[in-house]
Amino acid sequence: MSRLVTRHSRSDAPRPALGRALAVVVTLLVAGAAGAAAFAGLPLAAGHSDQPAGEPRPAAAEPTRSPTPTPTPTPTRPPDAVFTLVAAGDVLLHEPVIGSARTADGYDFAPLLAPIQPWVAGADLALCHLEVPIAPPGTPTSGYPMFGAPVEITASLAANGWDGCSTASNHSVDRGLAGVVTTLDALDAAGLGHVGTARTAEEAAAPAGV
Repeated sequence: MSRLVTRHSRSDAPRPALGRALAVVVTLLVAGAAGAAAFAGLPLAAGHSDQPAGEPRPAAAEPTRSPTPTPTPTPTRPPDAVFTLVAAGDVLLHEPVIGSARTADGYDFAPLLAPIQPWVAGADLALCHLEVPIAPPGTPTSGYPMFGAPVEITASLAANGWDGCSTASNHSVDRGLAGVVTTLDALDAAGLGHVGTARTAEEAAAPAGV
């Protein structure tokens, strides 16, 4: 007797081709869902994320912004310095000038210098030129051509408001080295600065300030 084959008996047979097709479809669906989630910035399904489950996603980094430059403040300009200078030419003591300053006990040049005192007193620095040397102690005063002025001229210049004198001239050595030394000693004693002549080579190399 022949065996009857029915539709139900055929359905029990394995269908390997259909199983493989279903596996392919499921794989494609899972891959598509993962790609869409990654593109949309959504967390992947469990088992398909490269980040451990339960950990928050790091916040997106803020764009780097350059700081606003601070303007450089304009420096305050210091006030202008105001400085007045008076400079005079030769203090040249001829015999008539020396005679007009003679007193009972010496010489006083203050009355001769008084008319220029307002000009000198208003200066921050007043400089004159002592054209002639001071006569060394024990020697007489003299005028042209070999000058030797009374020592009182230095004190009178200081009292009139002068700050110092230049001393280099064609008459500086009319009384030799003794006259040069006497002149500078007298200026020092009167508190007057000086430059132009010197008592030593060292002094000449470092002129005194006024």
